[in-house]
Parts: sequence; structure tokens; C-alpha cells
Amino acid sequence: MPMARRKRNERLAGRIIVSPDPAILFVGESISFNTLGVAPDGTKLSLSSIDWEVEGDIGEIDQNGVFFALSPGRGKVKATALLFGRKVSGYADVVVKEKGELREPRLFRRRKPHYDIIPVEPMPPTTPTPMRIKQGKMELHLLL
Repeated sequence: MPMARRKRNERLAGRIIVSPDPAILFVGESISFNTLGVAPDGTKLSLSSIDWEVEGDIGEIDQNGVFFALSPGRGKVKATALLFGRKVSGYADVVVKEKGELREPRLFRRRKPHYDIIPVEPMPPTTPTPMRIKQGKMELHLLL
């Protein structure tokens, strides 16, 4: 749908928010999607009759919005409902990974710290130096 037409539909009928967005899960897992209708004036609406679809060959979704991950890949979950007499759809991105892959996207992976090994010569033994620090009524004795 062209952007101008979608914005016009949003102004006339509102929009549907699908969550979680994005959803990242492994093959064999399931997740329950939720929807929220938003009227053109920003009022939140509960939706009663929702048609669910999966775009991409990554899994299946039932009539209650429960998605079952069947194969790895990227796709979308689409929820469609009537808002003010117009069909309106909302989407959530879905990433299904093979078991054993990292769950978080590549951008958020933490890198292992890198340490350089530098040889250090041992220091000669030193004699402790006594030190006294006094501030007001407090006094601290140290050996440095």
C-alpha cells in the first residue's frame, strides 16, 4: 500500500499495534501476540474479531494470535480488524532462529574483551613506609 494512502487510512480509521515487535524466537518455540486499536484521535480501543496471518515461510499463527515457529528466517505477523467500518492491519517483525544461535540481533552482541599479554619484570622488594593521616579528631595509620 502506498505511503500516502496508508496515512489517509490511518487518519480515517486509526491503526492497529501488534506486540511484541520485534519477536525473536527459536524453531519449536511459540509466542502470543497482542493487539491494540488506536482511534484517529488517539483513543485506545480493544479489538474483538482479529484475522491473523504470517508473511514469510517461518511458522503458523492460530485464531488467538499464538505464533508457532517452524523454520528459520524473517517474516511478519499481520493482524487485521475492522476499525470504524474500515479494514485496518498492523504488523510485527518476527525472526526465527535455529536452536543454538544467539537470540539477540548482531548489533547488540557483546564482544569478548581483548587482552594483550605484556611481559612485566618483577619489582624489587621495598620496605613499607609508615604514614599517618590526621584530620580533626580522626587519625589513620598506613603502611605504604
